[in-house]
Amino acid sequence: MAFWGLSRSTFAARALWYNATMSKVHRFRRIAKWAGLVVCVLIVVAWAVSLRWGISYTNTRGSIGMGGARIQVITSSWLYRYYGRTGEPYGLRFYDRPNQGHAWRWYMPSRQGPHIWIVNIPLWLPLVVVAIPTAILFYRDRRIPPGHCQKCGYDLTGNVSGRCPECGATAA
Repeated sequence: MAFWGLSRSTFAARALWYNATMSKVHRFRRIAKWAGLVVCVLIVVAWAVSLRWGISYTNTRGSIGMGGARIQVITSSWLYRYYGRTGEPYGLRFYDRPNQGHAWRWYMPSRQGPHIWIVNIPLWLPLVVVAIPTAILFYRDRRIPPGHCQKCGYDLTGNVSGRCPECGATAA
């Protein structure tokens, strides 16, 4: 018997392909939501640590650092001239009590000049960028408890008709 022009074996093969594809999608979503949660926790920990300590890496092309609840990127030819004259080493540096003048602002001032380009990225920004899709993935992957309609989530306690009164789906 053909169903929409498909033989039984073709229909079964497509059903198997669909199930395999959907299991991959669900696996990807599960991995993505937990990875997003881990990244969110790491950003919150980095924010808390950056209020007390800072870290920066400097080389001849610029500097990148974190401290004072922000990530700061500096590209400059000035850094090369400054560090070349003072003899301070390039590389990784840790420091105590970073400048917290902008730690609680919703924006970070940035500068640009003839020899310097500074961008400050507040740590709340990557947190929001990661937290929103993570929250959506957790919401979409929620489990419907037993005794509820599997299509709309309506509580079917006491329902004897076998159909959901909310959406009309058959109760399993």
